[in-house]
Parts: sequence; structure tokens; C-alpha cells
Amino acid sequence: LEDALRELIQENPTHPYALSGLEKLSQAIEALKTLCEAEGYPLRGSLERNWLLPTGLGTARPTCLAPETMIAGDLRQPGKMLVVGFEGFPDFYPELIVDNLRSLGVAAQGIMLDLPSLDKQRFVTGRVLAERFDTLEFRTEVARELEQRMVGIGAERIGFPAVLGLRNPMQVKADLEQQLSLPVFEIPSLPSSIPGMRLHNLLVSAIEQNGGRVYDGMQALSAQAEGGRIQAVWSESAARQKAHRASRYILATGGILGGGVRVEAFEGAHETVFGLPLSDSVGGAVGVEPD
Repeated sequence: LEDALRELIQENPTHPYALSGLEKLSQAIEALKTLCEAEGYPLRGSLERNWLLPTGLGTARPTCLAPETMIAGDLRQPGKMLVVGFEGFPDFYPELIVDNLRSLGVAAQGIMLDLPSLDKQRFVTGRVLAERFDTLEFRTEVARELEQRMVGIGAERIGFPAVLGLRNPMQVKADLEQQLSLPVFEIPSLPSSIPGMRLHNLLVSAIEQNGGRVYDGMQALSAQAEGGRIQAVWSESAARQKAHRASRYILATGGILGGGVRVEAFEGAHETVFGLPLSDSVGGAVGVEPD
């Protein structure tokens, strides 16, 4: 992985990784790992080697950093997988995952659990399951059902959709492993992402503990600049504009779908808050021709 990054930097000197440099990139990774470890949601990995983790389609995804709740699913590790889904949860299909994993040479089998506690649930979403997994009663129900269904399968590790608790996934993982006597791991499924929510909550908490504030539901509109420096960023919420003043700003406005990039005929592409022009990988302006 580190060699690939060096090659990327050499071939793309204006890439953000090139501008930051490998040393600062490594420092940032370690800082994030330290923060997540302190908050009880450890990330594992380094620039030395990728994990090779299964996706919700059963494909293999190289990953530098992954939550500890996922790494027992590394496809380079031996051990037959049992992939577990839940009746009524439409975003995770064990048989599809298993078929694709087998095509990669991974020993796997899938089952669906039909749990009484979910029968009356009108919609079984990822968040519903995550909140249920936060309770000991639901984890015990899952473990008891699995123990009966696992007889004769010969599983050596168990993969669940990435919904093993919203508040304390490490405790959920440890409890399931104790009850099932096998390693347990999460497999990412369709949005909304429970691991993303965990990380979001963790980072918001860290910002607020360090004197910062996070505003949800506000759209960044424009920036005010004087003397070559940004003086304020304007946002809109509830039909009212508000100026946000700071000594430093981090630009993270996203892409086209999120509204952070606008593409217009003849004028090319630009970032929407600061009006910054965008270029493609070979240095040319990004644009579209009209029909």
C-alpha cells in the first residue's frame, strides 16, 4: 500500500496525498486511530498492508483502516464463514454474498434468521437492528437461534450485517462471541451506514469536547473574503442566513450529488461555496458541452 501511494504521489504531484506527504498522512492515520481507541471504537490497519474485507455483495474490498468489528472477516484469513441475515431486513442477502464469496474461493454458507421479536416490526432497518443489538435480550435471542441453525455447518467465524449496536459495538461483538464461541464480524450493507453513524457521533463528540460546534441541517452558501483571506462562511437554515467566522476553515463540501460541485455549460466545474475552479487528473478544466 505504501509503495502504491508513493507511485500515486509521483505521478500526481497536485494530488492531496502529494501535498500533505506520506509522513503527515501517517500521522493523521495514527491520530484518528488514537482517538477511536480512546472512544471505544478502535480502527485497525496501517499504510503497510490493506485488509481484504467482504462487501454486502460478496466482493473483496481492499481497506486500509477498518473497525475492529470487521477484521475477523478478512478474506486472507482461513476459516469457513457463516453469513447471517434477518427476515424482513431487505438490505442484506446472505445467499448473494455467499455465492460471490465462493467464486473467490472463500468457504462460506448463508442463513436467514426469522426472529419472533422482529415479527411485529413494520420496517426492519439497519438502525432498528443496531438498537436491538444494543440490548442483551436481543443478542441472546440471536445466539440461541443461531446455535440451533448452525448444527452441522462447521462454521469457524460468523458474519453479520454491520448493525452490531450503535452505542457500544465492541461490547456487542464480545458478548456474541462469548455466547457463540466463534469470532464474529460485520459486513457493510446498504446505506444508511451504522458504522458511519458511530464514527460521526465519535467525531462530533471530539469536536465539541475541544470547544467546537457542529451545526446539522445548514447549507453552506458562500464565503466572504478580504485581503486574500476568508473572513466568513455563510450558511442558510430555516430561511435565515448566518455568518460563521473562524481563523481556519476546512473545505469538505463533497461532490456533485451532495451539492459541493456544480457543473455548467461552457463554465466548467467549480466548488460551490468558495467558487474554486476544478481540474481533471491531467490538468485540464472540467466541463460539459451543451447538447
